[in-house]
Amino acid sequence: MKKGYPVGAPSWIDLCSTDLAGSHCFYGALFGWTAQELGPEAKGVGFYLKDDRMVAGFGPATESSRRTSWAVYFHTRDVTVAADRVVKLGGRVVARPLQVFDNGWMAVFADPAGAYFSVWQPEKHLGSEVSGVPGSLSWAELYTSDVEAAKAFYTNVLDVSARGPLLESGDVAVAGVTRAAQNRWAVCFAVEDVDVATEQALAMGGSRRRRHDSPAGRLAVLTDPQGGRFGLIGPTMGHAHLHHSP
Repeated sequence: MKKGYPVGAPSWIDLCSTDLAGSHCFYGALFGWTAQELGPEAKGVGFYLKDDRMVAGFGPATESSRRTSWAVYFHTRDVTVAADRVVKLGGRVVARPLQVFDNGWMAVFADPAGAYFSVWQPEKHLGSEVSGVPGSLSWAELYTSDVEAAKAFYTNVLDVSARGPLLESGDVAVAGVTRAAQNRWAVCFAVEDVDVATEQALAMGGSRRRRHDSPAGRLAVLTDPQGGRFGLIGPTMGHAHLHHSP
């Protein structure tokens, strides 16, 4: 038996930052993360660790037009099949399927509305080693101008089903879909207390976009000092965690 994520679930996240030193300081203080760079030859690429377990990746924003942002990777059985489906359904392949040493395969896409997302076909690297606990990814939400079209697209590409505002793998909710003017994927991190964590983020130079109570619990949407958007949510929110599978 080995650990893994359900097909279609967010299994990994990456931070692309215009100021890596600033990002390390901010997220390290907020979530208790430690930044581990892969060496000079990696040009700033590395991992964030939470209690010595990999929780996210990071790298520099090398394109002048790209601001600081979080990327979500969804577990797929086959990146090539996913890429074919994206094109047939009106999306775009941003980065073609690429093997990352013996860790697995990745690809980057844009859906028909322009929201960027990635997929990960695991081999040695199964994804984040911790999820759903304070200081780790708890939820991913798609903001889209056309909810029904988005659900039709992602259910086919990710091999998931749709039930109301949720995307599900089997009977496990793996992501949400919300109507909005902008089209993008958002990441939400679990914290013990949303209000306390929000005030801490603001004191360190972050800014608050909104904070409210939702059916999933207390939720705050923030921007980090480098301009990257992220969410904070209480530990009541469900997430497709690592599980034992054949």
